[in-house]
Amino acid sequence: SAPDEDGEEIELVWVGTAFGELPRAVDAIRVLEPYCQIDASLAAQLEIDRMACLATRDGPNQLEAKAFMARLRQIKDGSAPEA
Repeated sequence: SAPDEDGEEIELVWVGTAFGELPRAVDAIRVLEPYCQIDASLAAQLEIDRMACLATRDGPNQLEAKAFMARLRQIKDGSAPEA
């Protein structure tokens, strides 16, 4: 937990930053369930959307996000950057 602007402790949820850590919408929903109610129709729509794009190639934004995450892992691990 961390303090907000009023000094109140707030709970931080830091999950899903590693590639493949939350492979399905239901995995993310399970993390959030203790903190909020998520309508079943939203969960179903997220899963439909995920299934609809399984065969889709990553676009430029996804490619850049993956490259950014790889750079963060390299910094965290202290490894040399890839050429």
